[in-house]
Amino acid sequence: MEVLPRTPAPVIYFDCGADDENVADNRAFDRLLTSLGVPHTYVEYGGGHGWSSWRSHLAQSLIAVTAGMSDASLAERPAAPFE
Repeated sequence: MEVLPRTPAPVIYFDCGADDENVADNRAFDRLLTSLGVPHTYVEYGGGHGWSSWRSHLAQSLIAVTAGMSDASLAERPAAPFE
């Protein structure tokens, strides 16, 4: 049996406004991931679900999800089949 190399876990990041209509679902998903021991980051901000909230937090969200995308971390990952 061939053993595949272990790859880094994907970054799971999600955020939500406290006044967003989906905040209960996001909180429940956060609790589920936590109970399963799945590493993730959930951030809850004031506000709702709209452009003003997204603009306010987009930079922080992009930094969080791209944190592991350095040249060194990419070199450690196996090449995709199409490369």
